Amino acid sequence: MALWKCSGMDHREVFKPINDAITQSSTELAHVFGYGQPRWYGLALSDIALALQDGEGIEFADVSVTLGGEDDDFTVDIAILSTSLLIQVHGVRARERDERTTSVRDRATLTAIEITTGTSAFANGLAESWPGRVSLRLTYADDLTLTLPQSRSANREQHGRVSALVPALRRDLTRG
Repeated sequence: MALWKCSGMDHREVFKPINDAITQSSTELAHVFGYGQPRWYGLALSDIALALQDGEGIEFADVSVTLGGEDDDFTVDIAILSTSLLIQVHGVRARERDERTTSVRDRATLTAIEITTGTSAFANGLAESWPGRVSLRLTYADDLTLTLPQSRSANREQHGRVSALVPALRRDLTRG
């Protein structure tokens, strides 16, 4: 059902799962949003909701935060994988501007995956630690590259979510 046909719907039901997926994927985001959510973030949630209409859910969300020169300046990069889409938001909060760009592409346009694991096949205690801190570099048909997790300070849980995403990404490679 299209969002604009849901005039009687509580729109929090639409936006809350999107917001939760984003905010729960990053400890850094809570820190910068301590200054207050920028205007672009609410608009980005609307962009994402429109892209995800017809009940398509979020399979994976990842966030990277880069602090700017001023105390409350920052840049946020959000990547969301739904069942069929890659949605990316680049948001900037700076003294002079508050803006975002949202792009949507078909996940089936994935052309390559570079996988980096953090645990050697010869490691002691392999069963407990394998595959370790997993990072992926995804390349799409339009030459877009996306590294997951995006944050350089990603924790074990974030790397675990990236590792769990590999089977779905392998399916994306064969769909394209």
